[in-house]
Amino acid sequence: ATVANLTSALSATTAGSTYEYRIGAPVWSKQISRPDSVGTGTYFVFERSAAGCVSAPAKVMVKIINCAADTISNDLAISKLASTSVVANNAPVTYTITVTNNGKHTAKNIDVRDVLPAGLDLVPGSVAGFTVSNGTITKRIDSLMAGKSESIVFQARMIAKGAVTNMAEITYADQKDPNLANNKASVMVTNTSAMLVSRIGLAKAVLGTPTAVGDSLIKVSYRFVATNFGDDTLRKVQVVDDLAYFFVPNTIQSATVSMANGSTLKPSAAFTGTGAGSTNMLDSASFIAPNRSQIFTLDVVVKRAAGDTTKSFNNVAMASAMNSVTMVEDMSTSGGDTDPDNDGNPANNSELTSFTLGATQPQGPGIGLALAVTSVKDEGDGSYTICYRATIENLGDVDLTGVTLMNSLTSTFAAPVSYTVTKTKVGAGSTLVLNTTYDGSTVANVLDAASTLMAGQMDTVLIGVRVMVDGNKGPFFSSATATGTVTSTSQTVSDISNNGFDPAKEGATSTPVRFDLPEGLIGVAKSVGTPIAVSAGVFDIPYTIAVKNCGTVALTKVQVVDNLSETFGNGALIVSNAIAVSANGGLTPNPNYTGQGLITNMLVDSMSSLQPGEIRTLMFTVRVDVRNADVLTFNNTAKATAQMPDKTVVEDQSTAGTNDDPDNDLDPRNNSAPTPISLNNVNTASAIGIAMAVRDTVRLSDGTFNVTYQIVVKNYGTETLKNVSVSDTLSKVFNSLTGASYKIVSPPVSIATGSTLKLNPNFDGGANPLLVLGDSTSTLAAGQVDSLLIVVNVATDGSTVTYLNSAYAEATASTGKVRDISTSGLNPDLNGNGNPTDANEREATALNLPATSSALFIPEGFSPNGDGVNDLFVIRGTGANTIGLEVYNRWGNLVYKNEDYRNDWNGKANTGILISGDADGLPVGTYFYKINLSDGRQFVRYMTINR
Repeated sequence: ATVANLTSALSATTAGSTYEYRIGAPVWSKQISRPDSVGTGTYFVFERSAAGCVSAPAKVMVKIINCAADTISNDLAISKLASTSVVANNAPVTYTITVTNNGKHTAKNIDVRDVLPAGLDLVPGSVAGFTVSNGTITKRIDSLMAGKSESIVFQARMIAKGAVTNMAEITYADQKDPNLANNKASVMVTNTSAMLVSRIGLAKAVLGTPTAVGDSLIKVSYRFVATNFGDDTLRKVQVVDDLAYFFVPNTIQSATVSMANGSTLKPSAAFTGTGAGSTNMLDSASFIAPNRSQIFTLDVVVKRAAGDTTKSFNNVAMASAMNSVTMVEDMSTSGGDTDPDNDGNPANNSELTSFTLGATQPQGPGIGLALAVTSVKDEGDGSYTICYRATIENLGDVDLTGVTLMNSLTSTFAAPVSYTVTKTKVGAGSTLVLNTTYDGSTVANVLDAASTLMAGQMDTVLIGVRVMVDGNKGPFFSSATATGTVTSTSQTVSDISNNGFDPAKEGATSTPVRFDLPEGLIGVAKSVGTPIAVSAGVFDIPYTIAVKNCGTVALTKVQVVDNLSETFGNGALIVSNAIAVSANGGLTPNPNYTGQGLITNMLVDSMSSLQPGEIRTLMFTVRVDVRNADVLTFNNTAKATAQMPDKTVVEDQSTAGTNDDPDNDLDPRNNSAPTPISLNNVNTASAIGIAMAVRDTVRLSDGTFNVTYQIVVKNYGTETLKNVSVSDTLSKVFNSLTGASYKIVSPPVSIATGSTLKLNPNFDGGANPLLVLGDSTSTLAAGQVDSLLIVVNVATDGSTVTYLNSAYAEATASTGKVRDISTSGLNPDLNGNGNPTDANEREATALNLPATSSALFIPEGFSPNGDGVNDLFVIRGTGANTIGLEVYNRWGNLVYKNEDYRNDWNGKANTGILISGDADGLPVGTYFYKINLSDGRQFVRYMTINR
């Protein structure tokens, strides 16, 4: 492993977190096998997006321990207690986690983790002596003497009804632990409260298209959605957004908060988005009714700092409120859904809201609809009461009127089954109006014609239905349709519902419900990724297994069995005798798993469990040698089992893909298609790929531009490429024919970790076009990606030309030379077929420079005499700017004015007092003018009319 491997393995880590690797005993799914690759010390990991943006650094502390020589062991144990097993009236529960050293030696660097489950909310102020991030409690115990204990104590409130299990675990210690069975501990508390205490969720999205006004201003609008998840009213709602911090070094010129009609939120008069006390957008009188959402918008104007050329901006806001018991908080997530994973807990969803100037944003009208079953109650008389939740969202940037929600229940519950609509409900402040005559039969529209949705607004409708099954327990499938009208154009938009809570999801899937499923039900799906050719006939095949608790009771002793030796037979060989399996919370991988012989259990079942509705994944990669195989297509099936509280075992055979229930009937047991992988067409040939993008353009005071090109080079083969060279002949791009000249500001640099390319410090883009020298020291390992930056100063003569640039890559493989011509962007293989040299992947990189004052041409005069030569006053080089033109005579009188001038003035006055022959054109003479460009530039000069 190298530092580059660490970057790949840990690109999603949290800044400030600490991670440790043991040689020969992987803590994560990656293992360092050479101590001389990464030394002990502190490293920083960055994540780079496809657009070239770099994240904040995450600190990684690496320790190297020789496990073979480390004979000291300690039995560390963890226990967890709750102050009560039953809680009512939303009282807090005190949890105590105790770590004990049962060994004979002092234990060092013990990491403890407690991932708070959905339904458990940490009490603010109870955090002491440990760290909390994204709902996870962690603590590092530096030293624990033999026989001693150390505890973590915190308080949490039950925000879900029923039983909630909380587990703590020891995730790492310096010494070997001979007994891992006592490294996890759980405790269950049951909430008997009649009312679900509310918590707040916040979502933030960019509304419309942010714009840059010249080099001086940025205008952007945000839409906020604040949701009350619970049964009591949230009061003193606050949303804090420190705009000055996120837009630094620029300053906030204005920030305006606007509320939807009927909103229960009130804007704060003190909000400016800058400085202490001025970052809260809402007045203290703001409240949100139970199970309701409120929407508001924020319009921001940012004044650019001199020299700032930033194009991408990130932002996050914080919401807080008081429920009937305590204060609750939530960090905003990006988009319009405050709980995108639909687990009822908005606190575990937090994502920066981002925009890039010049990027395309959705425009025009649009509507989305999702329909979900939120509860089913057995009434005990052969009938069941169902609660449907319809989520409707205006996905466009214009308001919609006449919103409808068509939901015909007669097609869902056909005779002999019968039904009755028991209730329909919208929340306080909703702009949706209920149709009181809705019955799901003769009247299928749930809403009245007065219903409206503002641009970006999301609202919900609850529909209660009592079904008399008459022996038919389903499944029953329901679909609804939402429509809305744009008043100004009479355009109508519509959407057919998706199953679930996300109205923006593409497609249409009916919503199922049934009454005959067992309490215990497990589902499993298995998908396969793109195989990677390691060498001739040897492939790495990545698999992902998703396991879901589809029932209504907790499942324990979860096990997944995958017999790989049955899959890869017929002459195929599994190269490794140990296959590393990674799994997310609740499942513990079997470190001895091989997939062969008797070692086919992927989990430690005694330490693996699933709560109702939980989905967990296992990921692993199989290296297969198929050089002597009879076939190259292999089918694989996994089996999942688990135990119900009454010790009954449930099981399921995997189906191909990521969905354990592809037929959408709520029963995964009737879906068990094998997962196929074909190695017939996997590319093993050597290939080099290259892509080039314009990363930045900076206009200088002299009217020239510093242009930064980013060039990405990748080895798409299975062997190291030698004599790698990259060339870019800029003299063919910027020359007298294209009206431009250039000079190199800085020679090429690599921004890739561990680059092995030999860069050319003497690159000039003309006589010396090589960015990378193709000598024997310039190499690119199999699968390796390198990225280069060059900065070029470009001066133009005012021509509005698109400058097209291409780079070239060449290298030596065992079979001979490999070459590629660059494509525009940062991905050399746009179609993803492993061959970057396809003919449709050779698009030149376009550079379009904005107009500058030095490129602007304003004539000193013109001759409007009708001879067809120089008859109009023509201004060139303004680019996309709007021109405002004012012309004055020698006495200072305005004679011509046009706020949107189109180079069409023929010398005739259009304002002021006409003198003598002015009707046929202004007299010959000298005039002065004002030209105002929409980017803020102004020119005041003299010009001459001569006939």
